[in-house]
Amino acid sequence: MTCTTLYGGWVHPTRSIGTLQVDITYLSYGESQAVSEDQQDLGSFSSYELSPSASVGFRFLPNLGVGLTVKYVRIDLAPADLLQDQGGSGSGTGSSWAFDFGGLYRTDRLRVGAAVTNLGPDITFIDARAERPAARALRVGGMYDFYRNEAAEIRGGLEIEQSMVRWSAIRSTTSAPSSCTRAPSPCAPAT
Repeated sequence: MTCTTLYGGWVHPTRSIGTLQVDITYLSYGESQAVSEDQQDLGSFSSYELSPSASVGFRFLPNLGVGLTVKYVRIDLAPADLLQDQGGSGSGTGSSWAFDFGGLYRTDRLRVGAAVTNLGPDITFIDARAERPAARALRVGGMYDFYRNEAAEIRGGLEIEQSMVRWSAIRSTTSAPSSCTRAPSPCAPAT
């Protein structure tokens, strides 16, 4: 299986409202093989994620910048005809929207930033029991310039990321659809 990520964006600084950005991210999980409960080959299908977004960032105080991103997320895991449950509802496609908020404090040698990402409603596949939260996270980081001259710079930095999702509660209350078995994706993080 081959995973492909494509990204494109455009940034435009303005004098009145700050810096504007629009971008789009596409992640293809490649082709997967569908197998029925009795191990019959149901053919192959492709899975992907797509997320366009728009952002604005501006100087709030002389040393403090803030930013906001609004994004749409669409995840297409499998065709609906492979995932129909007993009642015939649901699909392998889910979508949602999310916000990111962040700030950056800067001095001559120090930079400290923080961001909260993917705040928004959960993504629903199949039915409400198969709801999945976006990968909400808090990121905090800093960097200090220890030495600078025309020829070289020495900097040190640290970044910490904390998930804001309780994955153990999600795993214990949901189960995989029974009408389609999909091999684990080499692109997906290990669980």
